[in-house]
Amino acid sequence: GTLAWHTEAGGLGVNGVIDDESRQAVERLLGMINFDDGAMVEKQLALLDEALEEADDTVEGAELLSVVQDVVDWEAGFQVEQHDTATFIDCINQLALRVDVVLDWGVDDPDDEDFLGSTSVPELMEQAYEQLRTAGYTLWHWEIGSGVYAGWIARAEDDDEILAIGETLDIELRTGDQPF
Repeated sequence: GTLAWHTEAGGLGVNGVIDDESRQAVERLLGMINFDDGAMVEKQLALLDEALEEADDTVEGAELLSVVQDVVDWEAGFQVEQHDTATFIDCINQLALRVDVVLDWGVDDPDDEDFLGSTSVPELMEQAYEQLRTAGYTLWHWEIGSGVYAGWIARAEDDDEILAIGETLDIELRTGDQPF
C-alpha cells in the first residue's frame, strides 16, 4: 500500500524538501522500474527518505532524480561514465535479467578489451534498447551530469507515464535509441 508521507494538499512532504506532486511521481517511477515489486519500492523509498533528510532545502528536478538514481543504482537503474562500456554492459545485463531478457552484444565475449574499446555507451545503449523493445521493455536515460549516463528499464506500456513523470520533474527523459 501507499506509505503515509502525504500531507494536506499543496503541503511539502518529508521535512519540506520535496513537494507532493514530485513525491508521487518518484513513487510511481520506482513502482514502474521495479516492476511493482512492493518490497523493493518500499526499501528504495526508505533510502530516498534517509538521503532527503540530509537536505536543508527543497530538492527538485535533476537534483531529486539524482538522489533517486543513487538509491536505485544496480538494483533498478544504471549510472555510468560515458566511456565506461564494461560497467554499462554489466549493469544493463543485470537489469535485463530481472525481466528475463538476455542481451546479445554482438560478440562472443562482451568483456573483451578490444570490443569494449571499439564501442561506446551510446552505441551499446541503442543495441540494448532495440533488444529490450522487442521483449516489450524500454531502456530510458537522462543526462545526470556531464559525461554520465543514467537511467532504467520499464515496461513499454508505461512509456507515456514515464514521459509524464519527466515533465512533472522537469527533466528530459529519452529512450535508449536517442542518446544525448
